[in-house]
Amino acid sequence: MTKDWLERLESYLSFGFQWHPVSTAPYNQELEVRIIDNEEIVTLEFPCLRTNEESWINVGLGTVIVIEPVQWRAWHQSQAPQPHHIKTRLADRPALIRHQLIERQDNKEDSNFG
Repeated sequence: MTKDWLERLESYLSFGFQWHPVSTAPYNQELEVRIIDNEEIVTLEFPCLRTNEESWINVGLGTVIVIEPVQWRAWHQSQAPQPHHIKTRLADRPALIRHQLIERQDNKEDSNFG
């Protein structure tokens, strides 16, 4: 094996562990994403999926989330968490709290039309 071949192999294998700009995020794949929250970059603790419609889905819950990721990398855990069993401390994640408030508001508006 040549040194060049080993360097290319190492680069290929580490690609999935490196953070990439969100503009390059693939569609319809489980991803680990980072967002800016209170001027700090934080990593979401659950897999997300970028849809063809440019929205983001919490894979564990199967719900659309309102986030603006800044970085992504492949989700490396063996499987997504089971629905409704995600260990996220909402008090530490204002962006997720805003998501829940928006979702509740949308549901309330939908029920007003019915």
